[in-house]
Amino acid sequence: MASGSIAEQAAGQLTDQQLLKLFSAIQELPEEDKQTVKSLIDAFIAKRKLQELASS
Repeated sequence: MASGSIAEQAAGQLTDQQLLKLFSAIQELPEEDKQTVKSLIDAFIAKRKLQELASS
């Protein structure tokens, strides 16, 4: 198991500092808002994967 806090682990994996700041800010949102953001990100990733499949 990796040591360090989740924030430290994320900082070590995310090279885009703007994304890291956004994710940190999202963590402070109410649970309902966090769930909305997660759903939006999930939908965006699914759309991109489908686009990649359709173009190959």
